[in-house]
Order: sequence, then structure tokens, then C-alpha cells
Amino acid sequence: MALNDCCRCVKFFFILLNLLITIIGLVVLGCALWLFFDTFYYLQIAQTNDEYYRGTYLLMGVGILMTVVGFLGCVGACRESPCMLGTFFTLVLLIFVAEVASIVWIHMNRETLRNELRKSIAAAVREDYGKVLPRTEALDVIQSQLKCCGGTGPRDWAKSYYNNGDGNKSGLELGIQGIASAVGVYKVPASCCNVQPDDPRCEAAQQVQLAGQLTDVISQEGCGDQLLQFLQDHTWVVVGIVASVMVIEVLALMIALSLCITVMRAEQEYKA
Repeated sequence: MALNDCCRCVKFFFILLNLLITIIGLVVLGCALWLFFDTFYYLQIAQTNDEYYRGTYLLMGVGILMTVVGFLGCVGACRESPCMLGTFFTLVLLIFVAEVASIVWIHMNRETLRNELRKSIAAAVREDYGKVLPRTEALDVIQSQLKCCGGTGPRDWAKSYYNNGDGNKSGLELGIQGIASAVGVYKVPASCCNVQPDDPRCEAAQQVQLAGQLTDVISQEGCGDQLLQFLQDHTWVVVGIVASVMVIEVLALMIALSLCITVMRAEQEYKA
């Protein structure tokens, strides 16, 4: 059985397309492993640890599936196997449908997701800073790089674990631990400063009066809105990547179906 020159060109292009899908799958898998073993602060701060690792497991699964699908497509095209090409078509179609469903779900729940992000940052400021090391480091990175302070503003630190020892209690309830809050003084982290942390102005500005005026050395914007703005400004990167992958998948679906039909017809003619 032999395909004509046009079909051989299509098969060659299909193999290249699947090599690209395999590479994308390996890149996704590599990113998932990096997120699992390292800390990407802007993502981790928006999630609890369990949710963070569930997300990395999902990415690992997607990366592995794309790698397997790409390899299956290459082998199926090289062997001109209708069964393997049909399996490839089915798997890619399922992936494509899942991607569309995910995009629709994210779009319909975008306000809920934004509110959850704000709540996560507020909870990290209130309860985790100074207690959970990864989230403490995450907040420091976000505050210093995005020039923000606290969840909604610097005053969020007044009733935080960082000042009181318990983000759910007031300074008066905490006795000695809450003396600073009880006398009307609280401290903000050095990462809230919009100057270098070793600058004497930063050290002086870290001590804040509850009823006092905030100095301009301390960033005034809350990190919830700043992080949302950062993600919105970089949405085009994610959209571009997702759109490119989906275009590749559509091309792969069309070519796989065409090759499968052509191979089946060639087999029938050969047997006849």
C-alpha cells in the first residue's frame, strides 16, 4: 500500500505537528514539575497549599497526556495505522472539548475567582505572614515588586498575626503579645516600603500609628487589586499561548481525520 505524493506531504506535516504537540506537552510537564518543587509566588499566594499542589498535579497530567498523544500521532502516521490515528483523533477531540469547557467556566466565574483571590491575599496577610514561610516569602515578593501593602491597604497589618500573634484576635485579647496594637501602634513589613529595605526611612516608616497618617514611603495600594491588575495586564500572554495550542489541535484533528480516511481507502483498494 502506498500513498500518493500529496498524502505523503500531508503525513510529513502531520508528523511535524505532532512533534510540536509532544514538545508542548514536555514543556507543560516541565513547568508543572518546576511549580511543584519550587515556588512561583504570584500563583501560590492565591491558593492554599492543597489547592496549589492539586493544580500542579493537573498540569502534570495535561503535560503527560499531550506528550503521549503527540507520540501516538507520530507513530500512527508513520505506520499509517487507522486504529492509532482514530485513537489520536478521539483523545485530541476530548482535550479540545475540555479546554473549551474550562475557558467557558473561567469566563462565567471570573468575578467569583477575583473575589476568592482577594480573600486569599487578605487571609495570607491576616493569618500566615510570619507563620507560614512560603506564603511569607510570597507576600514579600508581591509587595516589593508590585509596590503594594496588605490585602486592601497597609492598615490590614494592624490586626494580623505578624503584629498580634493571632490574625483572628485583637491586641487587647492577646495581652502582652498585643501590646503594640493596644497602644495604637502596629508594624508593617519592610517589603511594604517603596524604597530599599535598608534605607533608614523604611525602618522609621514601618512603625505606624493606628490613627496616624501613613507616610509616602509605605506603598498605599492593596495587593489584592494590584495582583489582579498584574494578571489582567498579562492575560494576553496566556490567551496567545492557549489560542496557539488550540489552533494546532484543530489542524491536527483535521489532518488526522483526513489521513485516517485516506489510509482506510488505500487499504480497501489494496485488498481489492
